[in-house]
Amino acid sequence: SDAENMLPLVRLLYKRKLYDQLWEVLDSIPMSTSAEISVIRGRMLSRRGDYKQAADVYSFALKQSPENEMLLYGHVRAQMALGRYKWAMDDCRKLIDIRGDVVRYSFLLAVCQMETGQVDDALPTLFKLNYEHADDAEIAEVLAWALLLSGQAEKAEQRFDTLVSGNKGDGVSNNPSARQYV
Repeated sequence: SDAENMLPLVRLLYKRKLYDQLWEVLDSIPMSTSAEISVIRGRMLSRRGDYKQAADVYSFALKQSPENEMLLYGHVRAQMALGRYKWAMDDCRKLIDIRGDVVRYSFLLAVCQMETGQVDDALPTLFKLNYEHADDAEIAEVLAWALLLSGQAEKAEQRFDTLVSGNKGDGVSNNPSARQYV
């Protein structure tokens, strides 16, 4: 197919961050069933803030490759950016079924649970992640916020104090999904 013939060029332009040229090539390729091209197209759409179209690209490609990890992850990120946390949770669960060893997938599921008011469901995951990754400030921040939301203000305050004192990294996450809770 045209998409498969263009794949080496798409990879090269993406890798070299030649985004203007990449858009020209992507615009010449119809909506593709190629998972890799769909992932790149979705990332490019997300880069420019078009999360709705990115989600559509991922959804289309997932019909052909429902277990593709990169498509599912891109779909989760686009759905979260659109505030569609319930849909994102479904994909997070699929990702965890595929690759339960990836901390990010469990973390994103917990964030989605918090966003949908399921803080009590998120807490066990966050405690486990915090125990297993004690130096991860992002996990610690979201756990502290979840504790606060669940009415455990004293425990939350202790965790925030630990973060601010510098015992868990710099106490400031670079991830927007965590920063919105702090």
